[in-house]
Amino acid sequence: MKHILIMEDNALLAHDWGAMFELNGHKVTLTHNGTDAVTHLKKTKFDLVITDIFVPNEKGGLHVVGEILRMRRGAPPIIAVTGIKRFKDDAETTNFFLRQVEQLGVSSTIEKPFAAADLLVKAQEFWDIP
Repeated sequence: MKHILIMEDNALLAHDWGAMFELNGHKVTLTHNGTDAVTHLKKTKFDLVITDIFVPNEKGGLHVVGEILRMRRGAPPIIAVTGIKRFKDDAETTNFFLRQVEQLGVSSTIEKPFAAADLLVKAQEFWDIP
């Protein structure tokens, strides 16, 4: 069993993603902003963090990513997600914001919309389980 922190401001998505992990035997902690996510990270060890990059009116995923990358030793893998694109991005271009967080050092990225099962597949790549 792995412990996953999910930071997503859309409550329906967060619960959908969390339920998918729980149905597969994992423990999930949900939060809807970066401030709460960082508080959880300081108190608890997680095996994976899934974070939305942008959260309206709150500290979002960039804040969470920065805190995790400062941890270095013992830092969990990070899957960063977003559906926000720059107006310059087109169908042929990888999402600018996802490219930026990849350069910062996140483990993986996914552009919304996607199926919840896609997160499980990515997580399993980190955990070396079938």
